[in-house]
Amino acid sequence: MREIPHPYVASMSTDQEAEVLAPRPKEKFLMKIDHSKQQKQSRTTREVLESHLKYRDTGNIDKDLQENFASDVVLFTNKGKFYGHEGIKYFKDLLVQETQTENYIYPLKLIDGPYAYIEWRTNNSANLVKDGADTFFIKNDQIVMQTIRYTILSNNYVLAPLDHSLQRNEFKANR
Repeated sequence: MREIPHPYVASMSTDQEAEVLAPRPKEKFLMKIDHSKQQKQSRTTREVLESHLKYRDTGNIDKDLQENFASDVVLFTNKGKFYGHEGIKYFKDLLVQETQTENYIYPLKLIDGPYAYIEWRTNNSANLVKDGADTFFIKNDQIVMQTIRYTILSNNYVLAPLDHSLQRNEFKANR
């Protein structure tokens, strides 16, 4: 049986249960794009990533969002899905609340074309993160998609992971 597209359903087939979601933002990727008229990227993926990390480390989220993030950015995390600049702000506050720090160490950065991957850690003794990992898709000088995954360690013990069957975070700004 063929799959049936629906704005509230992530996937639907005879082999899987459908996952019901809130309506997604307008999907620009469904439009035909004329690549001959696209602007050439003026900053490299590395420059956008380094700018983002600089603003992250200084806590200047407003400048980071303005300079480095598309207004319709999509963020997938182990805490849920977040959309747009307001979604990024909401998740940043959640991350700071959980880690109790805004200081990170980046032992690994990988870049290939429009894609970037970083690993990160915290030095906070109360809530330690050793396995933070982010991925980025950067297009036209802006981060259009990001993923974040990390585990909080407290007093050298791993805290229980979120039970995703009980709660799914999804943040979208009202437009």
